[in-house]
Amino acid sequence: DKLIELFEQRDSLPQIAVSVDMLDTGIDVPDVLNLVFFKPVMSKIKFLQMIGRGTRLSPDIFGPSEDKRGFLIFDYFDNFGYFSTKGNWSDATTPDNKKSYEIHSQTYNINKRRLSILKQLQESPKRTAFESQYMKELHDFFVAETRSLNNDEVEVQYNMAFVSKYRTAETWDNISDAVQEEIQEHILSLLHSEKAHMKVKSFDMLMYVIEDDYKKMIDEGKDPLKIRNGFVNVSDEMTARMKELLKLKTIPEVIKNEQLLRDMMDCEYIYNGFSLEKCEAVRKQLRSLMQYLPNIKRYFIIDVPDSIDVNDYYPGTPKKPYSEKAQDYITNQTNTAFAKIINLDPLTDEDKAKLNKIFFEELGTEAEFKAWSGNMALLPFLRLQLGISDDAIQTKFGTILNDPSLNDMQKSYMQQIVDYAKNNGDISALDLQRVSPFSDYDIVELFGDKIVLIKSLINGIHKPIQ
Repeated sequence: DKLIELFEQRDSLPQIAVSVDMLDTGIDVPDVLNLVFFKPVMSKIKFLQMIGRGTRLSPDIFGPSEDKRGFLIFDYFDNFGYFSTKGNWSDATTPDNKKSYEIHSQTYNINKRRLSILKQLQESPKRTAFESQYMKELHDFFVAETRSLNNDEVEVQYNMAFVSKYRTAETWDNISDAVQEEIQEHILSLLHSEKAHMKVKSFDMLMYVIEDDYKKMIDEGKDPLKIRNGFVNVSDEMTARMKELLKLKTIPEVIKNEQLLRDMMDCEYIYNGFSLEKCEAVRKQLRSLMQYLPNIKRYFIIDVPDSIDVNDYYPGTPKKPYSEKAQDYITNQTNTAFAKIINLDPLTDEDKAKLNKIFFEELGTEAEFKAWSGNMALLPFLRLQLGISDDAIQTKFGTILNDPSLNDMQKSYMQQIVDYAKNNGDISALDLQRVSPFSDYDIVELFGDKIVLIKSLINGIHKPIQ
């Protein structure tokens, strides 16, 4: 209990929990961002409960006002495919077979923008004095950061061939598309995080996005006000920050920069006569103010129904047939009730209730089961699917079937009872009166006083699944 309490607390250890059937349900850890499913799950209810461990809302998990908007599931046994979600949750790829999204640290994303700006500056045929200076600053920054990496760190060792390559200053001189992609894949995630407030780095990110995208937007004939950073409209986010800072009239640094804060509404100041020099000047002048921004918490009230069906949310996904899911369950699941059915042992009320829940609720509805089974009752149909153990027949009925006082006709009749039960899942006394070949004989005349053996055999087969 103490470990779970610590696990539920942000920024405390442990950070990783591994369990077998203990934390699948009934635990709320809002900060969980990654789930690993390392077993097959046959129950849809349990499957959805397991997913639910990641759906808890977590405010400010990625920084101020950067709330949890999703989580990752690593599904090693393709449970999503089993429950007909393949192509949606379990296969998040684009047509060119690349990931449709990736989650990276803020430091990585900032450095990715810096790298793109450096590449643009290198490709520019004409550069101002500031742009040449800025290009050198970015170039020297990446070289210094790469050279400062600790060779003993596991991730650095894993990418050592690339680290060694990019510790050479010349490799950063003329960045091609291929080089840019290689750096993004093998170097940027290794670079150290700047020791600045999260709100400061968030502002830096918005400014770098503008520096990186402004020229591209103009060249494509698009409105710079539409520049986005992920789901966020940059100009809107910038305006929100300026408005909050202008409320802080008691902070001298804010008062000193009041006019610039007003001019930066909708990024108007930097978009009017845009230049990298102006952007960098604004970024450096205002970034320290961002630490004063209040923590804004956003609350959402969501009213959803208690019961959900994955296929309701993904109507384009073909639903896996009930028969296939049920057959998979019978084939792959080790259920103690199944062993009892195979061995002609009686089932408890708890066994029967559990089987009803699985086949009438978790795998589908009772109507779907009846359509699959041809209106057969559950237990006889399961025994038809599972079979009857020959060893169980010999153990329970060997004395009856091999009774030396029986003649060949009587032994044949009793063996046909066993074969009928195997082929149909069950047999009852009524079947002897109405089903051929049993009904072709007068059973009383055939067995006489040995008819009690027939009763024992019928009861031994039929009663365990009543």
